[in-house]
Amino acid sequence: MISIETLEKQLTEYKKDNEEKLEILNKLTFSYFDVSLEKAMNYGEIALKLSKKSNNQKNVADTLANIGVIHDLRKNYEKALEYYFKSLNIRKEIGDIHEIATSYENIAILYLKLQNYKKSTEYLNNSYKLAKEINDIYLIKNYYKILSDIHFIQNNYKKAFKYYKLFSETKDAIFNEESNKKVAETQTKYETNRKEKEKEIYKLKNIELAKANEVIKNKNKELEIHREHLNLINKILRHDLTNNFAVIHSAVRLFKDLKDEQYLIEINKSVHKSVELIQNMKDLKNFINSHQNLKLYYLNDILNKIIIDYPDIDFNIIGEGKVLADEKLNSVFENIIKNAIIHGNADRIDINIKNNEKKCEVEIADNGIGIPSKMHNKIFNEGFKYGEKGHIGLGLFIVKKAMESFEGIVSIKDNKPNGAVFVLTFRKVG
Repeated sequence: MISIETLEKQLTEYKKDNEEKLEILNKLTFSYFDVSLEKAMNYGEIALKLSKKSNNQKNVADTLANIGVIHDLRKNYEKALEYYFKSLNIRKEIGDIHEIATSYENIAILYLKLQNYKKSTEYLNNSYKLAKEINDIYLIKNYYKILSDIHFIQNNYKKAFKYYKLFSETKDAIFNEESNKKVAETQTKYETNRKEKEKEIYKLKNIELAKANEVIKNKNKELEIHREHLNLINKILRHDLTNNFAVIHSAVRLFKDLKDEQYLIEINKSVHKSVELIQNMKDLKNFINSHQNLKLYYLNDILNKIIIDYPDIDFNIIGEGKVLADEKLNSVFENIIKNAIIHGNADRIDINIKNNEKKCEVEIADNGIGIPSKMHNKIFNEGFKYGEKGHIGLGLFIVKKAMESFEGIVSIKDNKPNGAVFVLTFRKVG
């Protein structure tokens, strides 16, 4: 983060009013929120004049919102509302849905501070509707938390507990998504660095030195991957347990107030969930240690790339999931889908991804000619063929072997009214 001193020095370098100068003024306004509200207001007012001069309505709306925050921090709530509403009206003219939803949320929080719970709920619901429209999970999370606070203040403990649980679950989902993205980014970064280091090694004239570097590189690779996997497990464990304990703490408090045994049931569920989580993380750690060659794959990314090659087929993908696998995962889906289309004469394929505590299950159902039930136990055998041309079954042995290398399972069952359903069961990640 750039220091206040650096920003103020940069500001003096701009003799003319422009977008860059306005950006520095806004950064100074933010920086002074926790240092000096008087200086924050000075920079905010200068930024407002400059944004109006530039006739950029988005900048005007953002600067008005910043000044509203300063009044809010000064506990001058009525003045803060005035600026929030000015900012909201401009954002409505622009049509920026995310910023409109953010304005609604800020106004809802202010009405909560003013103890106007009706108005607070009204603007909070407006924010939630827009957040759902654009699928902004962060605004949705805030909605659950603020609504929980409103109900708690009004002694509506059951609703407060309901929305607090939704807040906790949403926060948990955000954390898991961000953690998995970081793991994937780390893996990509590592692969890039690996290739660059390999090129350097090839340039070395001393063969013995190259061999020594190769050994060191492999050891570092193993340590780095192991460290990243352990970090992921520890983050998930710490975060999920914290959320479970928060639910337990809230339920204990509500049980003391209401004497409702439903909250004891919630406490028991959270305790069991925590115990299962610890065991799941232990199993995942053991699995990772014995499968160092596997990496994280997002199933929807793999499937979406494959179905592009079949524009005439009606695909329907429900759900999402992530698994530990290797490059053979593409071949698994490609073989099953190709069999259904080319040899099964299917023109529709439904893919359903389901997750439970330990497994991720993928059902691939087609409306083709199907495979007789008597053949289900043989279809994955090496060299087995079936059909008029003897092609149905080719590649399914490869599917079986690939799934076994991931410690997964593949099976088949009949689809209704016709066709086949292939079921792939993976170990769930996260």
